[in-house]
Amino acid sequence: MPNRFALLLVALLAAPAAADDLHLHDGRVIDGVVVKSETASMVEYRRKSVTQKVDSKEVRDIVYGRTSPEFNAGLTALDEGNALAAAEQFYAAAADENLSDFVRATAYAECGEALLANNNFTDALGIFDELLTTFPDTRHYPRALLGKGRAQFFLRQVDEAAATFTKLQDE
Repeated sequence: MPNRFALLLVALLAAPAAADDLHLHDGRVIDGVVVKSETASMVEYRRKSVTQKVDSKEVRDIVYGRTSPEFNAGLTALDEGNALAAAEQFYAAAADENLSDFVRATAYAECGEALLANNNFTDALGIFDELLTTFPDTRHYPRALLGKGRAQFFLRQVDEAAATFTKLQDE
C-alpha cells in the first residue's frame, strides 16, 4: 500500500497554485506572486518565499488568482459588454467577507465603473462612497475619487464634483 503522506505530498505539489499577476505601467508583468497587502502607496507581494514591495503608482492592474465566482462573472459580463450584470456580480463579490480586502476593494471599484458605464450615476456615487469609507487606504482611492466626481458631475452636483476633483488633484 502506497505511503499516504507521499500521495498527499504529490497531490499538493501537482495542484496549481492560485497565483496573482502584477501588470505594471511600464509593460512588465510580475507573475506567479501572492499579493500580501495593498495600500494607496504600495503593493506587497511574495514570490518564491521572498517578500517584495512595489509602489502602487507603478501598478496598472492586478489579476487575482483567488477571487470568487461572482468576481469572475463580473469580468465575463464586462467582456460581453453587459455593464449592469457586471455591476451586480461585482457588488456581490464586494460583499463577500471571505475574500481578501484588496479583492473586495477592487470589486467595489469595478462595480462603480460598471454603474457609470450604465449611466446609473446615483448608485455609482453610493458605491464609490462605500469604497472610500470601507477601504480608505486602498490603492483604488484615486480611482474612487475620480469615479465619485464623475458621478457627481453627471448628477449635476457641480460644486460637489469640483470639490471632489480638487481633493483628487491635491492627493
